[in-house]
Amino acid sequence: MRFALIFLVSLFVIQESSNSQQKKLLPDSSILFDASKGRKLLEDCSGSELQKVVKSFWTPNPNEYQDLQTNFYKLSNQVKNLNNYLIQYLGIVLEGKKYIYINAFEKSELDDIKRMHQDLKTSAVVVCGGGDGFWRVLFDTNLKEFTELKFNALK
Repeated sequence: MRFALIFLVSLFVIQESSNSQQKKLLPDSSILFDASKGRKLLEDCSGSELQKVVKSFWTPNPNEYQDLQTNFYKLSNQVKNLNNYLIQYLGIVLEGKKYIYINAFEKSELDDIKRMHQDLKTSAVVVCGGGDGFWRVLFDTNLKEFTELKFNALK
Protein backbone atom coordinates (compact mmCIF):
# COMPACT_ATOMS: atom_id res chain seq x y z
CA MET A 1 0.00 0.00 0.00
CA ARG A 2 2.77 2.45 0.92
CA PHE A 3 4.62 1.67 -2.34
CA ALA A 4 1.43 2.39 -4.34
CA LEU A 5 0.96 5.72 -2.56
CA ILE A 6 4.59 6.74 -3.21
CA PHE A 7 4.22 5.69 -6.84
CA LEU A 8 1.04 7.76 -7.28
CA VAL A 9 2.57 10.83 -5.61
CA SER A 10 5.66 10.48 -7.83
CA LEU A 11 3.49 10.26 -10.92
CA PHE A 12 1.60 13.38 -9.86
CA VAL A 13 4.85 15.33 -9.29
CA ILE A 14 6.23 14.25 -12.68
CA GLN A 15 2.94 15.20 -14.38
CA GLU A 16 2.82 18.61 -12.69
CA SER A 17 6.47 19.26 -13.60
CA SER A 18 5.72 18.35 -17.21
CA ASN A 19 2.62 20.55 -17.28
CA SER A 20 4.44 23.55 -15.82
CA GLN A 21 7.19 23.18 -18.42
CA GLN A 22 4.56 23.21 -21.19
CA LYS A 23 3.07 26.42 -19.81
CA LYS A 24 6.17 28.48 -20.50
CA LEU A 25 7.02 30.65 -23.43
CA LEU A 26 9.12 28.97 -26.05
CA PRO A 27 12.76 30.15 -25.89
CA ASP A 28 12.56 31.82 -29.31
CA SER A 29 9.20 33.48 -28.61
CA SER A 30 10.36 36.51 -26.68
CA ILE A 31 12.49 39.52 -27.48
CA LEU A 32 13.70 41.84 -24.73
CA PHE A 33 13.13 45.36 -26.04
CA ASP A 34 15.85 47.98 -25.61
CA ALA A 35 14.86 50.10 -22.58
CA SER A 36 16.35 53.24 -24.16
CA LYS A 37 13.77 52.90 -26.95
CA GLY A 38 10.91 51.99 -24.59
CA ARG A 39 8.56 54.80 -25.52
CA LYS A 40 8.38 53.44 -29.11
CA LEU A 41 7.12 50.10 -27.81
CA LEU A 42 4.14 51.83 -26.18
CA GLU A 43 2.91 53.26 -29.48
CA ASP A 44 -0.28 51.87 -30.89
CA CYS A 45 -2.99 52.98 -33.30
CA SER A 46 -5.57 53.60 -30.60
CA GLY A 47 -3.71 56.51 -29.00
CA SER A 48 -2.67 54.56 -25.92
CA GLU A 49 -2.56 56.49 -22.69
CA LEU A 50 0.51 54.50 -21.64
CA GLN A 51 2.81 56.76 -23.65
CA LYS A 52 1.59 59.70 -21.57
CA VAL A 53 1.68 58.10 -18.11
CA VAL A 54 4.75 55.83 -18.17
CA LYS A 55 7.73 57.86 -17.01
CA SER A 56 10.45 55.22 -16.76
CA PHE A 57 11.57 51.87 -18.11
CA TRP A 58 13.64 49.04 -16.66
CA THR A 59 15.09 45.75 -17.83
CA PRO A 60 13.59 42.61 -16.27
CA ASN A 61 16.18 40.40 -14.59
CA PRO A 62 16.28 36.60 -15.13
CA ASN A 63 14.02 35.94 -12.10
CA GLU A 64 11.38 38.40 -13.33
CA TYR A 65 11.56 36.88 -16.80
CA GLN A 66 11.14 33.41 -15.25
CA ASP A 67 8.04 34.67 -13.41
CA LEU A 68 6.68 35.96 -16.71
CA GLN A 69 7.33 32.61 -18.40
CA THR A 70 5.86 30.58 -15.57
CA ASN A 71 2.67 32.64 -15.52
CA PHE A 72 2.24 33.18 -19.26
CA TYR A 73 -0.23 30.29 -19.54
CA LYS A 74 -2.74 32.39 -17.54
CA LEU A 75 -3.46 34.25 -20.75
CA SER A 76 -4.65 31.06 -22.47
CA ASN A 77 -8.26 31.72 -21.39
CA GLN A 78 -8.22 34.97 -23.37
CA VAL A 79 -5.65 34.35 -26.13
CA LYS A 80 -5.85 31.24 -28.27
CA ASN A 81 -2.69 29.35 -29.25
CA LEU A 82 -0.18 31.37 -27.21
CA ASN A 83 2.70 29.50 -28.84
CA ASN A 84 1.76 31.07 -32.19
CA TYR A 85 2.95 34.48 -30.99
CA LEU A 86 6.25 36.28 -30.63
CA ILE A 87 6.47 38.94 -27.97
CA GLN A 88 8.49 42.05 -27.40
CA TYR A 89 8.67 42.83 -23.70
CA LEU A 90 10.06 45.56 -21.46
CA GLY A 91 9.74 46.70 -17.87
CA ILE A 92 7.71 49.84 -17.26
CA VAL A 93 6.82 51.79 -14.12
CA LEU A 94 3.18 52.80 -13.94
CA GLU A 95 1.84 54.69 -10.93
CA GLY A 96 4.87 53.59 -8.92
CA LYS A 97 4.40 49.86 -9.68
CA LYS A 98 6.61 47.65 -11.81
CA TYR A 99 5.03 45.89 -14.78
CA ILE A 100 6.35 44.00 -17.76
CA TYR A 101 4.73 45.37 -20.89
CA ILE A 102 4.17 42.79 -23.63
CA ASN A 103 3.64 43.55 -27.31
CA ALA A 104 2.56 40.34 -29.12
CA PHE A 105 2.24 39.45 -32.77
CA GLU A 106 1.65 36.23 -34.67
CA LYS A 107 4.72 34.30 -35.82
CA SER A 108 3.09 33.94 -39.24
CA GLU A 109 3.54 37.71 -39.66
CA LEU A 110 7.28 37.57 -38.94
CA ASP A 111 8.51 37.76 -42.55
CA ASP A 112 6.40 40.86 -43.26
CA ILE A 113 7.41 42.39 -39.93
CA LYS A 114 11.11 41.77 -40.58
CA ARG A 115 10.82 43.59 -43.91
CA MET A 116 9.46 46.63 -42.05
CA HIS A 117 11.64 46.48 -38.91
CA GLN A 118 15.42 46.21 -38.81
CA ASP A 119 15.97 45.06 -35.24
CA LEU A 120 13.10 43.79 -33.11
CA LYS A 121 15.08 44.72 -29.96
CA THR A 122 14.93 48.41 -30.90
CA SER A 123 12.07 48.66 -33.44
CA ALA A 124 8.60 48.27 -32.02
CA VAL A 125 6.10 46.23 -34.00
CA VAL A 126 3.17 48.64 -34.33
CA VAL A 127 0.41 47.39 -36.61
CA CYS A 128 -2.98 49.04 -37.08
CA GLY A 129 -5.65 46.41 -37.49
CA GLY A 130 -4.96 42.70 -37.67
CA GLY A 131 -7.45 41.74 -34.97
CA ASP A 132 -6.38 39.11 -32.46
CA GLY A 133 -3.12 38.55 -34.34
CA PHE A 134 -1.74 41.57 -32.46
CA TRP A 135 -2.25 42.35 -28.78
CA ARG A 136 -0.73 44.03 -25.74
CA VAL A 137 -0.88 43.26 -22.03
CA LEU A 138 0.73 44.22 -18.71
CA PHE A 139 2.22 41.67 -16.30
CA ASP A 140 2.16 42.81 -12.66
CA THR A 141 5.51 41.64 -11.26
CA ASN A 142 4.24 41.65 -7.66
CA LEU A 143 0.88 39.93 -8.12
CA LYS A 144 2.12 37.68 -10.97
CA GLU A 145 -1.06 38.50 -12.88
CA PHE A 146 -1.90 39.99 -16.28
CA THR A 147 -4.01 43.09 -16.73
CA GLU A 148 -5.12 45.49 -19.48
CA LEU A 149 -5.19 42.95 -22.33
CA LYS A 150 -5.99 44.77 -25.58
CA PHE A 151 -6.38 43.28 -29.06
CA ASN A 152 -6.02 45.29 -32.25
CA ALA A 153 -9.12 46.26 -34.18
CA LEU A 154 -9.95 44.20 -37.26
CA LYS A 155 -9.56 47.05 -39.83
